[in-house]
Amino acid sequence: MATKDPIARTSLHTEVTARFEGIPQNGNTLGDLAAPVTIAEYADLRCPACQAFALESMPQVITDLVKSGQAK
Repeated sequence: MATKDPIARTSLHTEVTARFEGIPQNGNTLGDLAAPVTIAEYADLRCPACQAFALESMPQVITDLVKSGQAK
């Protein structure tokens, strides 16, 4: 999703910053360390399925589960 358009990059940066705002991070753990569920992600940066998950599903996981404290 890399783009050379500075306006599109700024918009993307704003979107990603808002997605993670207020979520604690400790090392490579995103979310409350006391959350009852741990989600471990294993991804290959060249894998199209991994890319699809990162772009389409992961934002929803972060919003619904991590921000609410149900998972880390």
